[in-house]
Amino acid sequence: MRRGALVIAGCMILSGVSAQDPQQLPESLIEIMAESAEKEINIEELTETWQFFLENRININSECTENLRQLGLLTEFQIQSILEFRKQNGPVYSIYELLSVDGFDRELLQKLEPFLAFGESGISVKKNRKVRRELLLRALRTTEKARGYLEENGYTGSPEKYYFRFKQTGGQVSLGITAEKDPGETFFRKPNQAGFDYYSMFAGYETPNRKCRFLLGDFHVRAGQGLVIWQGFGTGKSVEVNQVYRNNQGIRPYSSTDENNFFRGMAGEFRFRNSSLSVFYSKKKIDANLDEQDGNLVFTSFQTSGLHRTASEIEDKHSVMENAGGLVYSFQKNNFSLGFSATHAFFDIPKVSDGQPYKLFLFQGTQITNVGADWKWALRKLFLFGETAYSADGGLAIINGALLKPADQLELSLLYRNFGKKYNSQYGQAFSGSSAINDEQGFYVGVKFWPVAKISLAAYHDLYHYRWLKYQTVSPSDRTETLFQINYAPSSIIGLYLRYFSRQKESKASSGQLSCNETTCSRRFRIHLDILLNEQWSLKNRAEFSVFESTEKENGMLFFQDIKYKSAWLPFSCQIRFAWFDTDSYNCRLYAYENDMLHNYSVPALSGRGVRTYLNGKYSLTKKADIWFKLARTQYFDLVSMGSGLNEITGDRKTEVKLQFRCRF
Repeated sequence: MRRGALVIAGCMILSGVSAQDPQQLPESLIEIMAESAEKEINIEELTETWQFFLENRININSECTENLRQLGLLTEFQIQSILEFRKQNGPVYSIYELLSVDGFDRELLQKLEPFLAFGESGISVKKNRKVRRELLLRALRTTEKARGYLEENGYTGSPEKYYFRFKQTGGQVSLGITAEKDPGETFFRKPNQAGFDYYSMFAGYETPNRKCRFLLGDFHVRAGQGLVIWQGFGTGKSVEVNQVYRNNQGIRPYSSTDENNFFRGMAGEFRFRNSSLSVFYSKKKIDANLDEQDGNLVFTSFQTSGLHRTASEIEDKHSVMENAGGLVYSFQKNNFSLGFSATHAFFDIPKVSDGQPYKLFLFQGTQITNVGADWKWALRKLFLFGETAYSADGGLAIINGALLKPADQLELSLLYRNFGKKYNSQYGQAFSGSSAINDEQGFYVGVKFWPVAKISLAAYHDLYHYRWLKYQTVSPSDRTETLFQINYAPSSIIGLYLRYFSRQKESKASSGQLSCNETTCSRRFRIHLDILLNEQWSLKNRAEFSVFESTEKENGMLFFQDIKYKSAWLPFSCQIRFAWFDTDSYNCRLYAYENDMLHNYSVPALSGRGVRTYLNGKYSLTKKADIWFKLARTQYFDLVSMGSGLNEITGDRKTEVKLQFRCRF
């Protein structure tokens, strides 16, 4: 009787879940993460994981802990709540039953539903080990030529971008190869006579009992909360205010296009009853800016763009040899886990400072070593986690956090971080206000609240302090970020949210011969409406306003209309957007996430006065073969040229064309 009541209540509350297109849900998740970053992030590995579990759903009644961690949508507290619910009530037969699990709500279940199955125990594991092969081809180009393609000493290659990838996963043997040519790089001619500018390959083997795994070639390593090592995508500040904890994912094969943030060598992962051990070694050449000091060759900074279009960029390519190694160990007993990680990197030429004051405490030399210990403890209404790390040059870094559920309608997240000025991590990527884990002390509070049915609130406030100079400051500085969003879903076909975001920071300002920090403030206000007209047609509408305050006040605004169509008779779907923007300057620019190719996304920064339109679509040739296309144009009303340097385009418009083909077998 109790289970029947749960199902009936869940059906009433979640009546709109099944009306959504499961294949579109990952796009809404990507939008949350991509818009928050406001810079290009590599999400290919994450979207591949989602795509895999869309096609091979996780059986909630099987040994699903590891798969749920890989999915990246649940905290450890929520995963443990599922296991406890199963232990007390037996197998779960419907998504609606999960509504009574601690830490779950309608919004979360809408995101989870496409990835979950409710079959008999053991089915999911067998299915997920089925061999899956995928071939992906992508080409794109900006039709207007930039100055770099017109000048003799400009770009050495053509304006097209080409991408190729083959990947086999799911069985005991995995392998993959990725190749990419960026716009402006040569193709099958010097200096890339082998074709593409960038190649990445890996091969892996996992024993039948899944206790040992070995990788040869390119791979990622992730451990703890990212103070010592975390490569690839990592969650940060977003409207998902409680996603501040990172699950330890160990070693994974690498097949993306970030040409620097990965290892190339060999790795092994060994799993025991309550623990696991991963060891790795890497040796590869990396890009760096070279210089000479006292007749000796040195480098002043790492070159991370991955672009090799001009003579100077080609000279920096693979100019430094990097040797790296390390280990990751974790132990788990019941709801408590303890981990240890260590890395050591050696460069064949030293890194030196170029004399800029803000770089005084950044890494210099030929060697860098980091060690760290991390922990987590899951209780019924409380989840605690943290990591402490030390670098051999005397730096210390600390992260501690908590997820709480003091009431059924309320969730809290707290996170404190303190990165010493001397702490440097070559491979770390932790929750922070900047890209570097160095010289930052801050406190973050996130809140999710469901006051009544159909309404939810999300908010966070992050306050952090730099004790030394940064690139755009002349003295120690403070920053704050605040986000507040209210969601209203009166029915399964309408969704509305209002969002407010504010960022206050200190930046360098000059007055005569003197420079000092001045406080600037950026604010954005958004109204967003989604309407599902029927199974074929849906609309998305947005109005957003920005304000930038410094010595003067600047304003911006953006309006867009999206129309989505999914054919009922053909395997075809498409989306068209018309956007109008008007900003006083780049300081009050606005961002708008765009649908794109599979495993890809676009969040253009819109500033000035103009319109942006795009049309993209997908057509399935067969059940195993698909094609995507995108045509986008930005038309400016107040410009006769755009960009700068070799990227400058003469004219008032910019047009992008993209094509992609995928075949699975």
